[in-house]
Amino acid sequence: MEKELFIETFAQKGCPICNLIDKRFEEFLFWFEREGFRNFSSIKTLQENINICQRHRPILINLQNRLFNTLEPIIESDLKLFNKLLDRQKMPKKLLKGEISKECRFCIEEKRIEELLVDFFIQNISAESFLSIYLSSDALICRKHLFAILNKAPYQKAKPLIKKTINYLKQAENQTKIYFKKLDYLCAEKPHAEAYKKILPFYLK
Repeated sequence: MEKELFIETFAQKGCPICNLIDKRFEEFLFWFEREGFRNFSSIKTLQENINICQRHRPILINLQNRLFNTLEPIIESDLKLFNKLLDRQKMPKKLLKGEISKECRFCIEEKRIEELLVDFFIQNISAESFLSIYLSSDALICRKHLFAILNKAPYQKAKPLIKKTINYLKQAENQTKIYFKKLDYLCAEKPHAEAYKKILPFYLK
């Protein structure tokens, strides 16, 4: 099933791993916003990772009054924590570092999905049909996920991915050179800034 979904994303422009992360995370949110936030395991995970980032804050805000049952045990555990801190003679620095380093619960989920998809892609680049479909497609793995693959995959298997990236970057480089050449007032043609549309998705994450 995952293999077919990957192949479907090859028909789209941009990074197939990024596209599938978005899809999988949307599915996670679909279930979280229905019943997931009531589950004991979800409440526990939120307790452990309650530093919700700005990007994911709207997810909890949108739950509105439905979140009361979830917040009750979280508030209770935080009250215990702060009362303990108040009773201490000295601030425990180790505890503070632990609290500061806690991640956003939803960022953790995105990372988990991302790691699974990177691993899945690596497992399948050995399959000639999978690799050839990717190499002949308009899709391009972004810089971040290319390095994630190179960090884990056998070098010889990953080499075709590097070659495709080089070809893509050469085309982008050529387009930027043409663009700047046309900026010259002596040039009869007006420049069309389309090169950035081609290259930016490779660097965005």
